[in-house]
Amino acid sequence: MPRISGFLNLIKPSGPTSHDLVVRLRRLLPGLRLGHLGTLDPAAGGVLPMALGSATRLSAYAGWHPKTYRVELLLGLETTSGDLQGSMVSAALPGRVVNGNDIREVLRQFTGPIRQRPPRSSAVHVAGRRSYEWERAGFPVEPPERRVTVYEWRWLAVFPAGGGLLDPAKESAIRLAPGDRLLFEVLCSAGTYVRALARDIGRVLGIGATVSYLLRTAVGPFTLTNAIPVGRLGSDPSVAESVVLAGLLPPATIWPPDRPRLRLAPDLVKRLRQGQAVRYEESRLAAAPARAGHEPAGSGQEVLIEDGTGEAVAIGLALPGGFLRAKRILT
Repeated sequence: MPRISGFLNLIKPSGPTSHDLVVRLRRLLPGLRLGHLGTLDPAAGGVLPMALGSATRLSAYAGWHPKTYRVELLLGLETTSGDLQGSMVSAALPGRVVNGNDIREVLRQFTGPIRQRPPRSSAVHVAGRRSYEWERAGFPVEPPERRVTVYEWRWLAVFPAGGGLLDPAKESAIRLAPGDRLLFEVLCSAGTYVRALARDIGRVLGIGATVSYLLRTAVGPFTLTNAIPVGRLGSDPSVAESVVLAGLLPPATIWPPDRPRLRLAPDLVKRLRQGQAVRYEESRLAAAPARAGHEPAGSGQEVLIEDGTGEAVAIGLALPGGFLRAKRILT
């Protein structure tokens, strides 16, 4: 097997767990280190980026990227899980109505930094076990609140319970009742539970809400446009290897464009690999060279290190005095 290092952006269908896809890929590519960059609920679909080979050392940087979801909320129902997989907690009485302005106002309340409590059926660790494990064992626990950020909501459509499709932008006086479904696109930070957003929005509205459809459309640079349906992997390891190599994204894909990076000459790369510190100004191939007397990164900041071909070879750590030392060696 040729050396494989990079990211494979898969499209997970509704049904299997994220771990199921990891197990499948391990069977097709035995001996290759790999892992996913963020769990998707079994009922949810969408992008599930996989880190392969030495790129697994970059998995933690997925948390720097926002995530985009297409989510449908069913009004009038709250469940234990925040989606249709859970048991009913409450249902709104017939005749309960909210209007479009109520929806817009609650979306404003749930934009920006907020605190949320993940559902009991989440994978958050509580007292040494995952929350959903406690729930399945008959001892449900409340996961601790966490601080997350919702950057933007887009209200895309309304599907009335009686059928049809409404455009909320054109229906200023829209009235909504239990059974109606609202389709949104939400951009949020890593660690945000969309099911918890649905639950909390329903409570504020006083009508209840739960997720009836969830599709993750992006994790930073990993989008539906550069994703591969998991079915294309097939069951033949040689076919899977060809598909992976054709769709492999380079390790540098995960590095945000606004974060510093340096391109170093071969002798400097060699010195970094040997554990030596180098000075920024020693490099004549810097992607964003510093002005005289200025460092391209603040002390303590991480820097992506590339070789002369543009291949990511290490994550460097900026040190006082304009020095750089390797923090993680990739190749």
